[in-house]
Formats: sequence, C-alpha cells, structure tokens
Amino acid sequence: MICSDPREAVNHFLNAISGPTPPRFVAVGGPTAVGKSTLSRQFHEGARSTGVSAFVLEGDRFLVPQIERPHPAVFPDDIYEVERLRSAVRAIANGETFEAPFYERDGRHTGRLRIRSKEDADEILEICRARACSAENELSIEIGEVVERVKPTEGVWILDSELSLLYDDFIPHYDLSYGIRASREIRKSHFLEAVRKGERYPFLTETEANAKIEGFWQADDALIEPTVSRAEVVIELQQS
Repeated sequence: MICSDPREAVNHFLNAISGPTPPRFVAVGGPTAVGKSTLSRQFHEGARSTGVSAFVLEGDRFLVPQIERPHPAVFPDDIYEVERLRSAVRAIANGETFEAPFYERDGRHTGRLRIRSKEDADEILEICRARACSAENELSIEIGEVVERVKPTEGVWILDSELSLLYDDFIPHYDLSYGIRASREIRKSHFLEAVRKGERYPFLTETEANAKIEGFWQADDALIEPTVSRAEVVIELQQS
C-alpha cells in the first residue's frame, strides 16, 4: 500500500488494531527527520483513544554517546548499539523483559542521560520517567546511566527507528510495518521546526542545525531511504 497523506496511514493502523487479529508489534522506519516520531505519536494517541494500550520504543535510545564513537565513525555500527537494539526487537516480539537506556537530545552532542551527583538525580529521573515506554516501568541507575526495565507483555508496541527496516532479521518480528520517504526540503523543514520548538538540539543555531541535518544525507541516501520499500505501508510525502 502506498499513500501520500499520513492520515491514511493512521486510519490503516487504527483499522488494523481493531481487527480480529490485531498487530502486536509495529515498525515505523525511514530517513532522519522524515516524520517517524510524529507518525508514531499519532499511532500511540490513536490507539489509546480507542482503549488499546500502546507503547513506543525510540530507536534513538540506543545511540552510542558521541564521545565514545571512533573517528571516523561508520554508520550504523559505530553510531548505534545495534546488538542491544536487536535484543530489544527480539524481546518485544517474544514478550520478554529487556533494558533500554535514555539519550540526551537537548545538547549539541549526542550522549546519555546520566546521573552524576545526588543533586541532579531527581531531575534526571523525572525526565526519564516522562520519556519511558510506560510510567509503570522500573527505572534503575547503572554506572551513572538511567535504564528502563521494559516488560512488553501487553498492548501494541511501536518501534520508531531509522534502523527498523534495515536488517533482514528484524522484519519477521513485525506484525505490521510503515515506511516514510520525503524530499530533502521536507526533511530539512521538519528538522529545523523541531529545533525551533526545542524538541531536538534546542541550543543549535540555525547554521549549526542546517549543517547537522545535511550531515545525515549520505548515510540516509545510501542505506536508509531504500529500506522504506520494505514496509507494508509506504507514505510518500509531497512538497506542499
């Protein structure tokens, strides 16, 4: 199925979860800043509005802290904890408990949300609780890093990640998958708007934000954009 309006994808998702064999594990994939998180939120909100429990796991939670990456870094193996994400995908599919860290999305350099002193513990834990898959999940502190202990035993799970559709062994675990593609102009607009709203890298200047998003193009064009075709439902956003 190919559509040009995300609302068609949302309707498709809502019809699917209300059917006789509703999906339990849904993937959302596509290049950086294409609108994966927005669509995942719409799925989450739509499911909950119909009384279905829904949970979102952000693939970005498995980003390797920038300070720990080799130089030059190879995408995706040096950028993501791929094996940790792979284990999480298997765990969701099998309803098994797994642990997921939290990343810092407010700074200029990707890192982990870490508790460095007793003074900032309450504030960091509050941020993590707000970003957790479920407010009911246990949070623990490991070597200064906050980790969520996730128990995917109920509801529909949504994986929001640019890596969702990249790996052959991920695909069989999904009951339903969505891929989004869009022009660079649309993606740049999405990214800059998120920066302006403070949703991503709020401390970047517009020049820095432009440079950062343009830095994603090479990996996206070579590896991620082609994976969109692997999704059962493809959303092709058009320039308005």
